[in-house]
Amino acid sequence: MQLRLRRDSRSIALLAVFSAMTAMLEVFPIVGVTDLKVVPQFPYFTIDWTGIPIIFVAIGLGLVYSLITVCVMGVAIGYRNPIGATFKVAAETLTVLGFYIGGKIVSSRSGHQTVRFIVSLFLACLFRAAGMLLFNYVALPLFYGLPYDVALSVGVILFPWNALQSAINVIGGTVLYRAVPRDLALQAGLGEGNSIEEQKNSELEKD
Repeated sequence: MQLRLRRDSRSIALLAVFSAMTAMLEVFPIVGVTDLKVVPQFPYFTIDWTGIPIIFVAIGLGLVYSLITVCVMGVAIGYRNPIGATFKVAAETLTVLGFYIGGKIVSSRSGHQTVRFIVSLFLACLFRAAGMLLFNYVALPLFYGLPYDVALSVGVILFPWNALQSAINVIGGTVLYRAVPRDLALQAGLGEGNSIEEQKNSELEKD
């Protein structure tokens, strides 16, 4: 996963498509399909598909573009629920950062793709679950006036569900990315396709 910002037109077009997809999943959720209320005592917490295209963007276009997609998602939620948008943006950002750091710990050049995926998955789940535990502890008293002990209890109850949501995002996004034919990915400049094209352009500039 790349850190720098890509500026080519194909990358920007793909960012627009997947950002729109992410926003659509938030604005027009299908209850029971793309939006599952799995914790009865917390109806505001749902398991959804929003993070799948975000992880796809992270793999194919890099960290910066994935965070832009998260911001677009935040805007899509924020117009009707600003506080909810704050929680969702924090959760998805933590997932992406954990996924990114996991990918950096195990380099793609080492050849251990399975190990790299497992480490990225583990850190994505850990970052989101632990990070939201702390975020809830601070934000719930701030936004809703809950006592800190209640906020901590909420964070603990949601810990496994946040980990599950992160796992769905990473596994779903990775499966979706790997389902793209390699030739198509290269033509679109996704992942290694962009590196190959940059190498060719560099060689042409030298000539």
